[in-house]
Amino acid sequence: MWIANVPHGHSAFNSDKQYQVFRNVKDFGCKGDGVSDDTECINLAISSGNRCGGPKCGSSTVTPALVYFPSGKYLISKPIIMYYYTQLVGNALNPPTLIAASNFQGMAMIDTDPYLNDGSEGQWYVNQNNFFRQVRNFIIDLTQTPASSSTTGVHWQVAQATSLMNLHFKMSTDAAAKHQGVWMENGSGGFMSDLTFDGGKYGMWVGNQQFLTRNLTFNGCQTAIFVNWNWQWTFKDINVNNCQIGIDMSSAGVNSSSQIGSVILMDSTISNTKTGIKTFGNLPSSNDTSGSLLLDNVKANGVAALVTDKQGTAILTSNSVQQWGIGSHYTDTSGKPQYSRGDISTKPTKPQVLLGSNGSYFTRSRPQYETLDAKSFAPVTSFGAKGDGQTDDTQAIQKALNQSAGCKIVYFPAGTYIISNTVHVPAGSRLTGEAWSILMAKGQAFQDETKPTPMIQVGNPGDSGMVEFSDIIFSSMNNQKGAVLVEWNMAQSEQGNSGMWDTHFRVGGSIGSNLQYAQCAKPGGSNTTSRYLHQILHLGKGDRGHYQRQGDAHRKDASLEDILVEERETNLHQLKYYVDGEDHMPPLAQPAAAARDASSPHHMDKRQESQPSQTPDYSQCYGVHTLMRMTSSASAYLENVWAWTADHDLDDSELQRKITVYTGRGILIDNTKGPIWLYGVQSEHSVLYQYQLDGTQNVMMAMIQSETPYFQPNPAAPKPLTANTNAPWQDPTYSDCQVTSTNSCNMAWALRSSNSSNIYVYGAGLYSFFNNYDQACLDPENCQQSLVELSPNKNLFLYNINTKGTVQMIVGSGSNGNNTAWAKAADNRNGFCQTINAFLGQASS
Repeated sequence: MWIANVPHGHSAFNSDKQYQVFRNVKDFGCKGDGVSDDTECINLAISSGNRCGGPKCGSSTVTPALVYFPSGKYLISKPIIMYYYTQLVGNALNPPTLIAASNFQGMAMIDTDPYLNDGSEGQWYVNQNNFFRQVRNFIIDLTQTPASSSTTGVHWQVAQATSLMNLHFKMSTDAAAKHQGVWMENGSGGFMSDLTFDGGKYGMWVGNQQFLTRNLTFNGCQTAIFVNWNWQWTFKDINVNNCQIGIDMSSAGVNSSSQIGSVILMDSTISNTKTGIKTFGNLPSSNDTSGSLLLDNVKANGVAALVTDKQGTAILTSNSVQQWGIGSHYTDTSGKPQYSRGDISTKPTKPQVLLGSNGSYFTRSRPQYETLDAKSFAPVTSFGAKGDGQTDDTQAIQKALNQSAGCKIVYFPAGTYIISNTVHVPAGSRLTGEAWSILMAKGQAFQDETKPTPMIQVGNPGDSGMVEFSDIIFSSMNNQKGAVLVEWNMAQSEQGNSGMWDTHFRVGGSIGSNLQYAQCAKPGGSNTTSRYLHQILHLGKGDRGHYQRQGDAHRKDASLEDILVEERETNLHQLKYYVDGEDHMPPLAQPAAAARDASSPHHMDKRQESQPSQTPDYSQCYGVHTLMRMTSSASAYLENVWAWTADHDLDDSELQRKITVYTGRGILIDNTKGPIWLYGVQSEHSVLYQYQLDGTQNVMMAMIQSETPYFQPNPAAPKPLTANTNAPWQDPTYSDCQVTSTNSCNMAWALRSSNSSNIYVYGAGLYSFFNNYDQACLDPENCQQSLVELSPNKNLFLYNINTKGTVQMIVGSGSNGNNTAWAKAADNRNGFCQTINAFLGQASS
């Protein structure tokens, strides 16, 4: 495969100039003959070079690695330990096979977050911060291990910017087999696609805050998918064949009926399977919308019951479902939901432009260029680019693009490429990186907030053609508050041929950005890892915050230390039942305040800070103007894209202390006709909004996720920026906000949509965890006044909308012109979050 034969790059900000990004396992002594034990050489290929592994390194951006496996059969007897910021890539033309030896011992064949001392001392990484992982193009064979052993293919405990792709899991077909393909106990993801599971007790056993999985096939599994807990999971293009259960989402909760927040199954088929979906069976109410479920374009063949309760009693027996749901339904904007189980009253008319040839929503997997050889690639270094984080590479990159469009793939060897002015990407361009090559804005051209300037301009207005991005990070150095990191003008010339895959935005929080803890530390107070703090409660058993609901999490007399020890013990509880191979974990009793135990590597006493020697100059902590804008002529396909302004310092080792960085806008979509698809796209911590749809149409968004900046409302939005209410920006002004003691109205919108039509959202996790870095607002759910703002729209359909920390989930214009509540959090309680199964208040045309 071409990956092994192109020039390889370096880590620009790693002090070790000999550090090796690309690693071929054959160069480390692996045989790949199916006989030799290749465990040690694979782990050496991953770990060499003083990389970020073990409990003393929480994260690092300067030690990336792409570990390549040529075709072959690699026998392993212990887990392959996947260090932070690692890509494991097999030959896509002839995927290599990882074979678990008959004497295999360990958590999983591939382990992304090892437990220490059987879990008694925590894990290597904070799972919600376990970013930047990729595994693709492997056959994972468990069949040599005893069917009675709980052998697992992949322990995938991850967060954003991660993916599993093109994997085939082979497990025992014995009726009593205990094998499982993927095991995921928690995390904050995430994306998977193009997976096949044969045999086993579970194809997937999963729990995570939010996730998107698509194009998964399960053959002969006892249970295809067991969902232990979640806030929201979107399953698309799932094919279940000859299993006992398709999806088991029947786990009981502690402070809610079901431990599952919400699930969407869409564009899927279940065949020759006794039970399609096993639910807990509870009926929804204002105090309990847990177990919310949406079926959209689901077919069943040879299925006794498509949906049952926990006892197996049939709830739905149809063989073809256009749309059916369980949960809270809004049919107008009165603010009064209906709690129901059955057909959705108003079903969407889906525009053909968003659909594929089979009538399902269109999808396209990331291009890997596996049939091409190295001569088909144009390394930008051949045009003079350095990628050293210092040299201005603008002209070299532009030259490479101009000469390669329509004929060669522009390849960025690993590195950081400084861009000082707009780089124009013409039609016919294909850009790919190595271990997420970084394009970094820096220069006078990006300094003026009143004159926003794109770093990467994809086409000119009115252009159409093919453009592909993969394995790239868009970033910035210093204050670039006039920079629009990506301006997308290009329209597709064929369906879905204009887009980006496994490509991310990262502003601040990394070496080289100069927006780290040293420059932009959170002002005053404790500065422990923010993501860890606000999400600890559901980590172990997965009940979405039952500690919090029972008052322990945020009560004044419960120390953070006590809570963290409780979390560790909860993880141990879960680990025990994983090892014992139990079908379901029994409810965990509410723990008393645990004895202090400083041995835990994730114990926050070890993460306390000393404040910076000088007060940071926050006027220098501006990030960029906008992360991404899709203009009036654009159409685009985005899959697994994380648009992140950093809330903590990734290169702060195990401390990962909080930082304050001001980015104006997240993702702005103001195209006039589309189509636009967003699959597994997250947008976090921008000042004004995370997603804004203005005057657009034909947009499909599957599993979006957002977080409000932790520092807000200090300052109160739109400060410290200046709102621009002119087209195309149409910024929110917060003019109807009243000055209060908390100013919780003046905070970033998660999602805004105005004057738009044919908008479809299939799953959203929209979270506000802080008010001025304080979490006392979580219990009363009033960190923020509102998260979703809707102005006049047509044919807008919102499904499984999950919020946290807000009073009003959805608002729209009232009779006085000010926003009024169209959906309140208090009417949609669901364990840790709040959930609306279907919002149809603007579904009419």
